[in-house]
Amino acid sequence: MRQLTHAHFGQHSNLVQSIIRDALREAAMADTYQDALDATGDALAAIAHLVQAEVRHD
Repeated sequence: MRQLTHAHFGQHSNLVQSIIRDALREAAMADTYQDALDATGDALAAIAHLVQAEVRHD
């Protein structure tokens, strides 16, 4: 299986950073820990989707 290189993944670096930043902000402001976990889980799912899409194009 081909590994994602840093240079290749760098194309989405800003988007991943934005997803992380937004998730941390949302989690910090969440009313409950469940809402905070949902925010972080959604962010992880979004990042996984990006990585899967990148791998499919190689």
